[in-house]
Amino acid sequence: MSRRINTSALGLILLAAPLWLQACAGAQSPADTFQRDLDAYHAHLRWGRFDEAVNYLAEDEREEFLGELEQRGEGYQITDFEVKSVTVTEPNKEAQVVVWIQSYRLPSTTMRAETTVETWSWDDKFMTWQITDLEKR
Repeated sequence: MSRRINTSALGLILLAAPLWLQACAGAQSPADTFQRDLDAYHAHLRWGRFDEAVNYLAEDEREEFLGELEQRGEGYQITDFEVKSVTVTEPNKEAQVVVWIQSYRLPSTTMRAETTVETWSWDDKFMTWQITDLEKR
């Protein structure tokens, strides 16, 4: 006698497995989440998802960030970026990240390069990393 696996049930099991494994692993520490948050923020910038990127900034940094975007205009596009260095200034609490960013603003095709220093701090209240200071160099 052959047994058939119900594909709906199998699908639910496969979807639930990662959530169950994550729950078993417990809460992630700041060290576990730093690289993930850093990569997500830069991916949002690179692909022009500024409305998502702003969520990684501390509340008092958001207004300045959005103001700069507004000044740059509709056609602002980041074409490339490179994380030059990551310096942990306080283990599991703070890090400084130096980032080189290349961009342009339509209709101009002239590339502009700038270096930014991002200060990332762990927020115990929200259990996440946030950019608490952005400095252009």
